[in-house]
Amino acid sequence: MKVSAILSTLMATALVAAVHAAPSKSPTAAADDALQRLVVNYNYTTAAEIAAEYADSLYKRGHSNAVKAAAPVVSKEILPYCVGLSSDRPVRVKLFQNQQTCDGNGFRTLWVFTAHSKKDKHHGAYPVCIASATKPDRSMLFNAQTKCTGNGWKTDFVFYMSGQYSPDPAVSNGHESTMRWVADNDSRMLMYPEYDGASHGWTSPFRVGYRSRWRLAGDREMGILRAELPKHATINNQVSVVPPPNAATQWCAQNLIQVYNWGALIPTPNTLPGTVGPNYANDAARDECAHLVPKSFIRMGRVNVDGFIPVEILIDNKVHAAISLKANTNINAAYVRLALQESLRTGAPLPVVVDPLQGDLIVTLISGTIAVIGGTMAYQHPI
Repeated sequence: MKVSAILSTLMATALVAAVHAAPSKSPTAAADDALQRLVVNYNYTTAAEIAAEYADSLYKRGHSNAVKAAAPVVSKEILPYCVGLSSDRPVRVKLFQNQQTCDGNGFRTLWVFTAHSKKDKHHGAYPVCIASATKPDRSMLFNAQTKCTGNGWKTDFVFYMSGQYSPDPAVSNGHESTMRWVADNDSRMLMYPEYDGASHGWTSPFRVGYRSRWRLAGDREMGILRAELPKHATINNQVSVVPPPNAATQWCAQNLIQVYNWGALIPTPNTLPGTVGPNYANDAARDECAHLVPKSFIRMGRVNVDGFIPVEILIDNKVHAAISLKANTNINAAYVRLALQESLRTGAPLPVVVDPLQGDLIVTLISGTIAVIGGTMAYQHPI
């Protein structure tokens, strides 16, 4: 047995023992209340209206039929996982597989991450078992296991963690991560980006790696996206995203997204080879797609509509991920990469809008859900 596997087993055993045996301090009522305030009140009616308006603009007559020619093909291998926060006490989370929202049955959508639902030897190799229990309804994470039934838990599903395994995994190749916390005395857990669980009475931190993450948008953020959507529709009508035809192309497409590292883009058309990223060729060799390196490009500004341009991830003359954004606008490259990840997963170009009040986030539309991608301020102070 490999050392990493032995460590994984020991960690999992220690976690079960800690959860069921060791008494510990518990999160305070004030901490519970603070968590509830982080939940965004998502207006499903307004979101549906905006998504419908975008679709109408996207397909209206007089535009190219590129989008109509190939309907989006959503990945069956990389899925969204909705993290729901309990609306009652004690505060806890429940994970819902292949859902972008999870409001109802005593839970409210806290945030969403995407991860591999099947083992991917290069980008998602480490199993994480999610177990469920009742009274109260909740989830628990067991690392390095594909089955986690026992001691009051029942296996719910398994996803595969991205990043390089260690007790505190180094996140590589653009993978995101979040700390998982446990309240030992009553066997419940919490996962939330940028959350310092230790200072609020949570224990047993474990870093979980995954592909991308976002939260739901509030009313003000929806309005920001709505105002710019007609321009994005004009751009994205002329962009056709197609799913990678094989695993090698999928691996290289994900690596190529990580090459993107620009802030404000000029509207002048520009196409750069993947090798502009110093690690792209090495990553391609590792991921068995070195033959695609000469065919890999990031194309920017191919179309320009009043200063709105696309960014396209291009391999072998096919676009596998794309976003539209306003040129000459400062935008965090890390958030562009996450939006491109979601385009790759959902098979559609994503409109991206920068929040003028909070420069540390973007607003976008992901498979009909209006989402916010951002850093600490986006999660700790949603407005």
